[in-house]
Amino acid sequence: MMSKREKMSEELKPVAWQFYQDDTWHTGMDINDHRKNTEEAGYPVRNLYAIPENCVLIPVGDLKAAIRLMRATGSNSGWHEKANELEAIITAAQEEQQP
Repeated sequence: MMSKREKMSEELKPVAWQFYQDDTWHTGMDINDHRKNTEEAGYPVRNLYAIPENCVLIPVGDLKAAIRLMRATGSNSGWHEKANELEAIITAAQEEQQP
């Protein structure tokens, strides 16, 4: 079964792309096979997506506070497991941003 994140990434289309060079992400150009040449040269490349209208952005700091609160409610309520899942999602998203 596909996760919500996998399903959303399948439905979204990139609006731009970036490559990593000299400790910085740079926006790539869609001319003269720039992306193809950049990938072949071995630079890390990532897609950028527009945020769909039905999505809500929550700052990571607010999520970390929510995780602490969820864990404080105790393991019997099931919130502790949800906190672990949420923390894993945040960690995975942050790791994806690393080159």
